Amino acid sequence: MRLIATKANKYGTRRLQAGDEFDIADRYARTLLLTGLARPAGAQRSALDAGLSRLRSDAQGLGIVVDRRWGAKRLQAEIDLALHR
Repeated sequence: MRLIATKANKYGTRRLQAGDEFDIADRYARTLLLTGLARPAGAQRSALDAGLSRLRSDAQGLGIVVDRRWGAKRLQAEIDLALHR
C-alpha cells in the first residue's frame, strides 16, 4: 500500500518526514493510518475524501455544524446522535 507520512516518524530503518510517500505492507498500514502517522496516497485518498464529503453533507443536512477537522468516526457519531434525539 502506498502512504504519505503526516508527521515525522520512523518506518523500519527509514526516517520519514511529513509529506514523504512510501510503500508499506498492508498489515502495517492500518496501524499507521489509525494512529494518524500516515494517510493513503493517490486513488485511495480520493475514495476516503469522497466518503468524508458524503458524511459532511449528511451531517449538515441534519443541522449539525461540522468542524473540518472531524474524521469519519466523529462525523458518524454526530449523525447518530442527531438521529436518536
